[in-house]
Amino acid sequence: MLAGRYGKAQSVCGEIREKQGSHVAQHNMAIMYHMYAVDWTNYHVSADLDPGLDEQIKGYWRKSFERWEPLIESDELWDMLKERVRSLNDEALTTGFVRRMLKQLPVALDRVNAEAALNLAEQGRIDWARFHVDFMRETHPGLDDVDGTAEIVLGPSKRRVDQYLESFESEAEKTPQRGADLAIQLLDRCRPMMDLFDLFHGAEAHQRNDLFDKVAETVLEMVVGHQKTTSDNKTFVDLLQKALQFASGSSLRERILKNIAIGEGNLKFVLLEPLFAQLKSLQGGKQTPEKKLKSFQESILPKIPDFASKVGSDSSAYASLMNTLALALREISIDAHNETKDLKTAEAAIKIAYGLAVDKDVKTRIAGDLEAIQKSTGTATCFFCGSNHGDPKRSIKIPMHKITERMHNGVKYASNTISVPRCGQCYGDQNKHWRVMWWGQPLDQSLGHSSCHGPLQLALASQLSLQEDG
Repeated sequence: MLAGRYGKAQSVCGEIREKQGSHVAQHNMAIMYHMYAVDWTNYHVSADLDPGLDEQIKGYWRKSFERWEPLIESDELWDMLKERVRSLNDEALTTGFVRRMLKQLPVALDRVNAEAALNLAEQGRIDWARFHVDFMRETHPGLDDVDGTAEIVLGPSKRRVDQYLESFESEAEKTPQRGADLAIQLLDRCRPMMDLFDLFHGAEAHQRNDLFDKVAETVLEMVVGHQKTTSDNKTFVDLLQKALQFASGSSLRERILKNIAIGEGNLKFVLLEPLFAQLKSLQGGKQTPEKKLKSFQESILPKIPDFASKVGSDSSAYASLMNTLALALREISIDAHNETKDLKTAEAAIKIAYGLAVDKDVKTRIAGDLEAIQKSTGTATCFFCGSNHGDPKRSIKIPMHKITERMHNGVKYASNTISVPRCGQCYGDQNKHWRVMWWGQPLDQSLGHSSCHGPLQLALASQLSLQEDG
């Protein structure tokens, strides 16, 4: 037939009568070409064809529907069919049958292409399957129901997916540790079904999304159970990324993405475990704070850039690491300050801690410690200029007294001494100023440092200098 011999005479004769305006001839030609197309498509489903014959088979489909489409809307043809029914005078055959057949014919013709597309898609011949689906959508627009026809032919596939969901959910409840294996099987079995729904309905159709959102949600629940029982974060993340391809609902996708982020974070923390173990050993050791700080600087600090490249410097795992290291250094600083009175080590440790801390709360706590230590060591910001660090050798000790009780014969005091930080430059300027005042030279010619400008600063500087030198 494809060679052009079979039915040649009938084809030529029919086309001649068709050109003469015969609706009967046009109807017969539509049936003939449709028969050729269906026969060869059935053969195509069961066997491979020479690729050179593809266009000829598609030509049969086109020639058939070039005739069907005008015939379905031809009043003359249907009037002839009604007259034929009346002439038969059969009670079982009425003109109502003709009316119903007219309404259902486009749907019936679509059903032929839908079944062909389904069979070809299941065999992996997606290009041919798409040809039949496109053919359905291009023909009889407004007279057929392509989505309805697709739902009918996909009905068995939908029921199969529902059966898979029920079966796999039941098994996962019994053996949650098998969640990963069950999820893999479910995804593998449902993937071809989803491809079919994408082919017939499109990736955004509710028929497709409603069904396969259930698949994605089931996989999510199964792999969460697997992760909880095995702590297998890699499989957890891999399967959730596959499940995400099935999910379309925004809330469901958000849940899956959050779990992926958790799994990826867990994987990053696994990379940090050696460093955490080393830090734990250091904290639990019996070394002095000074030696702990030295070990920290030599064995832990140099490894931070490598871990940053592995987990990402903007990741939550990296932030957690930095905060943990900062708090460990804070402990070293506190021990140095309180136990060994080693203010040098205490200050060095807390300064490094401040540079490592990421979270605002942690940084604020460490900043308070740093300020307290620097006040103790005299290295806090200079009270006078407000910019330079204080020099411990130039700080000023000021005795403070507070009346705590008044008696008929006197008072009781509580005394304390505060250390006022002062930098070397302010110390020099203040001493120079006092020498100038002692020898009676003009004041405005003696001040070289801006920290001592102004009457109030000058008076305080003079008093503090007297307090120290006197």
